[in-house]
Amino acid sequence: MKYLIGSLSFLLVLFIFVIGSLLFSRFFYHGQKEISNLNPDHKFSAFLRVKNEINTIEACLNSIETVFDRIVIIHSNEKDDGTNALMAKWCAKRVHCEIHEYPYEVIPQHDPRLKGRVDPKNTLAAYYNFGLGFFHPEEWIVKIDADQIYMTEKLKQALGKIKNKIKETDRYHFFLTGWDTFVKKDELVLNKERPLKGIDKDQFIVKQKYLYFFKQGEFWEKGVFAKLKHVVFFEPVFFHFADKKYMENDYKYIRTDDLSPSFIKPLNKTQIKEYNKYILPLLIKTNSPFKNLKLGSQ
Repeated sequence: MKYLIGSLSFLLVLFIFVIGSLLFSRFFYHGQKEISNLNPDHKFSAFLRVKNEINTIEACLNSIETVFDRIVIIHSNEKDDGTNALMAKWCAKRVHCEIHEYPYEVIPQHDPRLKGRVDPKNTLAAYYNFGLGFFHPEEWIVKIDADQIYMTEKLKQALGKIKNKIKETDRYHFFLTGWDTFVKKDELVLNKERPLKGIDKDQFIVKQKYLYFFKQGEFWEKGVFAKLKHVVFFEPVFFHFADKKYMENDYKYIRTDDLSPSFIKPLNKTQIKEYNKYILPLLIKTNSPFKNLKLGSQ
């Protein structure tokens, strides 16, 4: 009887230990737990750096929800427009989503302070390097921007092509592209000079081990990558919703309230069809203010 009681006690202690360990890893090491659920070599994970994207963040996340094995989001501890609370609510319902707060202010790109001496921890480079720490070296990182809403099926097709290419070697640096659209008052218009966003190789897909680190430039951060074969996917997979601040930083000679006709053009029939099929339903579902935008050629 003593032996039976002892055995039962041991099993009870073992059971409590196992359950406790699982709960601890679930709540304190969520990212590492998720990484171990799948061979990292086959894992494609979204990487978002988010600040003040209340108009698009939920639609963006909905557009990629079924595409990636993990969704990793970082944000700073600064005041925001409500985006952080919305992200937290969204991620709480999805086990493959995780959010990490960077405990410092992050100086944005083009900020005049970057021309002087700044504390390294306040740079975009340090902020992005913080985010890299949540990925396994063999994991594929897909840069996702929160002001872009993705055409889910087209994004899945692009990743399918990538998975076929990497069967023999992983030494690739892939790049996605999308329509460089932005909001002019109550209208969505297209950048005439550069209709495809991503041709500058900003929207990267690469294994974590080949993205060594980010370094800070005069106006923005720059990734330092291994020497790999570059492949650009020119089939657009997203629509960009640039805000006023973005446009005035990247295109100094224009203002979004008074865009020159030489700079913009209306969406064509194909783009409108894609927008109505993939993007508009997401804007309506999330009740985004952008759901009522007029399209350039309508």
